[in-house]
Amino acid sequence: MERAEELQHWSAAERRESAEVVEGGAELTVRDRRIASSELNDIVRGAASSGRLAALRLSGCAVDGALDFSAITVGELELTSTMVRGPLDVRRATFEEDVRLDGATVDGAVYFWRCEFQGPVLLSGPLINGRLTFAEVTFRRHALMQCTAKSVSLFQTRFEEGADLLLRHAVVLAEHVAFGAPSLIADSNHGGPPDEHLRRTDDQRPRIESLRRSDVGTLLLSNVDLGGCRFYGAHGLDQLRIDGDPTYATEPATGRWTPRRILAEEADVRVRAGESEWQSARTSPTDPSQWRGERPLDFGDVAALYRALRKGQEERKDEPGAADFYYGEMEMRRRAASGVERKLLWLYWVVSGYGLRASRALAALAVTIIAFGLAYHVVG
Repeated sequence: MERAEELQHWSAAERRESAEVVEGGAELTVRDRRIASSELNDIVRGAASSGRLAALRLSGCAVDGALDFSAITVGELELTSTMVRGPLDVRRATFEEDVRLDGATVDGAVYFWRCEFQGPVLLSGPLINGRLTFAEVTFRRHALMQCTAKSVSLFQTRFEEGADLLLRHAVVLAEHVAFGAPSLIADSNHGGPPDEHLRRTDDQRPRIESLRRSDVGTLLLSNVDLGGCRFYGAHGLDQLRIDGDPTYATEPATGRWTPRRILAEEADVRVRAGESEWQSARTSPTDPSQWRGERPLDFGDVAALYRALRKGQEERKDEPGAADFYYGEMEMRRRAASGVERKLLWLYWVVSGYGLRASRALAALAVTIIAFGLAYHVVG
């Protein structure tokens, strides 16, 4: 905030008046002031001890230091065109009405833990120079988060009326999340404070790294990077919608055909099986099961993931989008199979690329015609 140095400091008289307001449970509004975070934290803690604060609004302010809004019950929370020069930590808080962050900047992490949002939530253009985390949080009403952040972490979070997450630059981890109504995670071209320092690549789209054990049956992913996304354990994968122009990891190039799109889990199981060339296909450096102490996935597990995603694309008549998922499913089935079944699947792969490689089918047809021609010529 370029004008932060020009703002008047929050005076002692204004702080005393604010403390009296908080003790009475009324609305606390501060506009165009430079605030020491310790002074605001002390006053907010007064709200926690008095029971409830009708509203907390900061507009056009600059806050020096970390904010702690824990253990409070607030009617309405609003941060408008405000810069927080430090992290924002909110634990065990209840927000009964609207929560709005409009054009705010937080120079650090934003952490919500065991909070309840009873009213609508709107994050309109905030810039978060760190991780945005919602852990064990419940949203009773619809949430719209249109923001820029280094990363967004959702853990054991419930969106009872759904959520729209329109993100830029963020790495997204959504685990044990319940999307209770139609929801969206997509890229955003909204305006806001300068954010080039958060750019990972030339692609500003959000990168989804995990949907593990989340309920994604009502979720739509649009124009996102799925190259490192782990899907294992997600519920409703066959109902997950993927549209726009998503990107995936690709199999190692062999020079024989166009590399297909793959799931991160396939690269994980192939590397674990000793296929070191697949290490280059991993956009995330490690398999999560290695550091979570979980059972490593096998080829059959990955086949089930491909099958669910393929089914969803086919039901939406997206046959081109389903093709690579089908190929991946058959590859994993072949690797998981044994005996006669594996030989038959291998033959299906060689002859036609599981019915998806026309060049192989034509080559097999040509070989068959030549073989029968030679046989007829020899035998007569």
